[in-house]
Amino acid sequence: MSDSNGGNSLFDQNRLIWVIANRVADVLAVALLWLLFSLPVVTIGASSTAAYYVYLKMARKEDGYIWRNFIKSFKQNFMQATVLWLLQAAIGAGLGLAAYYYYVQETVVSAGIYAFLGGMMIVVLMVCIYLPPVVCRFSNKTFVLLKTAMFMPFKHFKWTLVLVVLFLAFAFIGWFVIPFVIIVYGVYAYVSSFIFVRIFKPYEDEIRKREGYAAEAEGRNKEKEDNREIAKNE
Repeated sequence: MSDSNGGNSLFDQNRLIWVIANRVADVLAVALLWLLFSLPVVTIGASSTAAYYVYLKMARKEDGYIWRNFIKSFKQNFMQATVLWLLQAAIGAGLGLAAYYYYVQETVVSAGIYAFLGGMMIVVLMVCIYLPPVVCRFSNKTFVLLKTAMFMPFKHFKWTLVLVVLFLAFAFIGWFVIPFVIIVYGVYAYVSSFIFVRIFKPYEDEIRKREGYAAEAEGRNKEKEDNREIAKNE
């Protein structure tokens, strides 16, 4: 009996090791795709959106073909993600240059402006953290998606603080271990995906409810039309 239990325990351990190793390989594979598709720089937005599309599926246990899912999202969201990425880059660069300008002035007024710009940069960072998962998860006009990414960080502020801390921590690690930036990004995006699944759930439930009402109303309308046709024929 003990040998049998020992054999089962060893089998379970080997299975757990295999599951973990397989998941790590998947996370790194997505991160490698993200890096490759981000090399043109202008495609960073679309690449990040595609990466989150796959990571969110992993977090929801809806695993599929990594390459196929990544390319699917990259193509579908390319225009919106690229426009939003260029907007992020422009705003970030503008705030960064302005902050540096007032930082070197060394006056009381410039210090106040510098502090204000620093606060604005934190807000922009929060929105930037939300944008890729929002774009890949919800279908809407670009401006609506941007508003959603601006609204959610404050609606879910506690989770946003966790996401910002995670981002800064992983960014700090990545700064000092640049050769492992793929691992750093992959782990951060994968871990944060579990948080986004939790944040998005109420919105997804509401969307499904509305779609259910719409389908039910459409069914009733179709039934009425069929009844009219029957009445005409009679």
